[in-house]
Amino acid sequence: MGLGDNTLRPMHQSDASTKKVLDLGQDGAGRMRLLRDIEVCRLLTVARSTLARWVANPELDFPKPVPLGPGRKAFIEAEILAWIASRRRPDTPKAASAK
Repeated sequence: MGLGDNTLRPMHQSDASTKKVLDLGQDGAGRMRLLRDIEVCRLLTVARSTLARWVANPELDFPKPVPLGPGRKAFIEAEILAWIASRRRPDTPKAASAK
């Protein structure tokens, strides 16, 4: 795994927290895209303090970060995108699909 590579690949570890992360949702290749908090902030155009409030607010049902190790957490990109889609107003037109 190189720098800038945000995919999670199965590792041969017995660490229960790593297993928990790997079981959260994998594609056929056993990878999922993970986002650091700063990447989520850029995607949502909010400050880190706002992101922290959203995560802490149960009424917003914002996706929680998953633990990767001591002091390391990341968000699952698919969960963030699903949350964004769930917030779309019914009168908001969907983006035109590429042809």
